[in-house]
Amino acid sequence: MKKEKYFVDYDNETTLEKLVELFADINALHPFREGNGRSQRVFIESLAKINGINLDLTNVSKMDMIIASHESINGSYKKLKNMFKNNSHDLSEEEKLEYINIYCSDGLKKIIEI
Repeated sequence: MKKEKYFVDYDNETTLEKLVELFADINALHPFREGNGRSQRVFIESLAKINGINLDLTNVSKMDMIIASHESINGSYKKLKNMFKNNSHDLSEEEKLEYINIYCSDGLKKIIEI
């Protein structure tokens, strides 16, 4: 992620694709029995916000998330990508900068050149 500057130089379509792939990778690791899903969603939603995307997965059903996650582990990102697209919208530049200031350390701000 650091090499790719946390996706901030990409357009929103590419950023969503990167977020889907990252979400699938994190999900495949699944190190804990409890809390993985919530932690993953908070992390990915926060990363999306610093990229100017308001991603909100709270209304996705547990079963839809399980199916999309399972398919993504097997290399099919279609359902997960559709889920991300259908549950997101672009943020204004002001909102993006606000989230960068909330979520990013000074060191990270230097990496993403904000």
